[in-house]
Amino acid sequence: METPKELTEEYKTPAEIEEGKEHSKQEKEISSTAFNPTEEVKYSMLFFAIIFETKSISDTKIRPARQRFLDGIASGIPIIIDCSFQTVQTDKELNSLCRQISLCYASNKKAPVPVRLIVGSFNGDIQSKLIRAGIKDWDIECREDDFTTTTDLSSFIFLSPDAEETLEDVQQGSFYVIGGLVDREIRNEATKIKAGEYGIRKYRLPVEKYIKGCASPILAVNQVFDILLKKISGSTWEEALLSGIPQRKLKN
Repeated sequence: METPKELTEEYKTPAEIEEGKEHSKQEKEISSTAFNPTEEVKYSMLFFAIIFETKSISDTKIRPARQRFLDGIASGIPIIIDCSFQTVQTDKELNSLCRQISLCYASNKKAPVPVRLIVGSFNGDIQSKLIRAGIKDWDIECREDDFTTTTDLSSFIFLSPDAEETLEDVQQGSFYVIGGLVDREIRNEATKIKAGEYGIRKYRLPVEKYIKGCASPILAVNQVFDILLKKISGSTWEEALLSGIPQRKLKN
């Protein structure tokens, strides 16, 4: 017995049969090209696949690195940048100080052993400038007071180039204070006097002991910070000092 399809074919005219063959041929051509992208499309698909895979790998790397940094600063040695000197600085000097603080943060993010970075006396013009610079998005502690409200100041050490005693080591359990002064103008014993007002110990970096021929022991805020950061990360004093002191201050 003939099937319905065979019966239909029997009553088609030759023209209809030929038309049907042509239609079937077109369907096959469409079917064969529908999922056959051009070389350009293939490369585009490959490019986006690589980008997606790279981004996924990058994300998995960023998250642990970010967490390690946050864990590091939570348990890190505290270093305070004391901005209480802002009343004796010009607007240009305060802009430089903001820049130096941002450099400290950048160094801390890259350090193998990050520290707990704190900005003290975060008020007035320096507060406004740092907020405009984006400090609210940085992993830095900001305190409006000058930290002297702390009941026990015995663990605080103020770094001053005018101090009589030399800092021998950087240890957990101590708070290290860097005076927020730019190096455009030499203010004799300003940080030493401030440390006396606070009633805390003061030390100078061991520049003379390890670096011969240094033109001046006075360094910028970020340079002092970088030296401490290097020492905390395991460098010797000589290595740490040479990494932070500008070449122009070293005599050949």
